[in-house]
Order: sequence, then structure tokens, then C-alpha cells
Amino acid sequence: MSLHQGLDASVGVVTGANGVTTANGVTTVGSDITFHDCIKGDNAQIANYNYVNFAYAVDMTINQGDCGGVVFRATSQPMYYFVICEDGTYRLVRYKSDTDGSVTLIPDSGSSAAPTSAAIHTGITVSNTIAVEARGAHIDLYVNQTKIDSIDDPSYSSGYVGVVAKSLQPAASDPTDVTFTNARVWTLS
Repeated sequence: MSLHQGLDASVGVVTGANGVTTANGVTTVGSDITFHDCIKGDNAQIANYNYVNFAYAVDMTINQGDCGGVVFRATSQPMYYFVICEDGTYRLVRYKSDTDGSVTLIPDSGSSAAPTSAAIHTGITVSNTIAVEARGAHIDLYVNQTKIDSIDDPSYSSGYVGVVAKSLQPAASDPTDVTFTNARVWTLS
């Protein structure tokens, strides 16, 4: 799969019947995909891709701007997203809706700064592999095959997966462009 979009704090969800294959418990998305903007209200959802316990990984390169990452357990607007930024920081967010906002889970609300990880390759046009493993309420976060954090949050238990490009400033003054390739999903028992 190769996705290339300048989304400026939008979320893309990988869905579609063509080009999606499953072999040995791994779902791979081929070149015939549909890229949906689910934060702005496109309610695309495919029941066959409703993941409960899974691992999801994608290779990403931030070409311009701030952050990129993965969306998971998404159902229209409610979702989690995990982003890494070109400065080496990361965040896990429980997004509720356009009107209800979001809750940043990592860093927690009592922290003033986003955590950093040496596992994140910093800078623009540098490739990283970002992954999440979700089993029940437990969520593990990975970058470049290194577990960097984990949390327990039972708010959302299933949904579809996607990708996100995130600007830390208003998108007009700080556009973000991220390339995503090699998306994989493993169903876990």
C-alpha cells in the first residue's frame, strides 16, 4: 500500500474490497484502496474490517510539518490515534468527536510536555515504523520494533484502522504531509 496525502490534522481510514488480502492472519492493503477522511465526518465503515484484538503497523515518512501516525478502534468519529512527531515526541489520543473534543492519554493531563523516545528517528524525510497492539483494554505502542509505552483504557473496544497526519499549529500556517506504506494488521486471539 502506498498512501500519500497532506491531511493537516485529518484522519484517513483504509477500507475497500479491492486490494485487501488476508493470509496467515495478516491483512495487507494493496494499491486499490479508498482513503476516507473520518474526522470531518465521512462515515465510511466496512464491517469485515472491524478489529477487536489486533496488531497494526505502518511505515511512515513525514515529508513536511509535524506528526504522523495510526488511527485504531475507529467508528466514524470516536477513535484512538497514536502519533509520532519529527522532533521525537509522541502522543496517544482518545478522540471523541468534533463537538466533544479529545482526551490526551499519553502524556496524561497532569503532564506539561509530550514524552520523547530514542526509538523515533527524528527529522523530516526520515522513515519510521509505527505500530500498536491492542488486546482488550490494554494498548502497547511501538516505534521501529521498540515498545515505547503502554496504557489501559477501556473506552473503545473495536473498530477500523487508518492513518493520520497531524499539524501542531493551525494547518494553514503549518501544513503536514506524510507518506504511509506497507500497512499490516494481525488479528490476535
